[in-house]
Amino acid sequence: MTILQFALPNLKAQPVLVTPVNLTWQNMISALEESDQSFKWVEIVDDGHTLKLMRKLDASSPEPKEYLLKLTKSTHTLYLSGVAGGYMPIVYHVKKVQFEKRGHRIWMAVEYIDGGTNEAYLAITKKAT
Repeated sequence: MTILQFALPNLKAQPVLVTPVNLTWQNMISALEESDQSFKWVEIVDDGHTLKLMRKLDASSPEPKEYLLKLTKSTHTLYLSGVAGGYMPIVYHVKKVQFEKRGHRIWMAVEYIDGGTNEAYLAITKKAT
């Protein structure tokens, strides 16, 4: 019996899990990149650990609202907060987050407490100056 013959039945028996971390990561990316009301990035602050964003909620709102996407180390939560107040937890169990401007895009990397990682180039544009 070869290793492949032994391993193949065991691999098929393993379920593919959609973990809460992966699900919240995908939901965050979708929410940031939503085409109807997409966010625009303004700048990276706090040595690459915070991303400043703007979003116009709808055509009737006079001014776009400012947001910060950042990590709260005490709760290991990546959250979106309004500059004027309020916040919404986005991704949990985060150890470290890093944002970098690469060309005209924002690259984002997250390291989780369990050692896992996710990274993405965000499909959002820079706020017009």
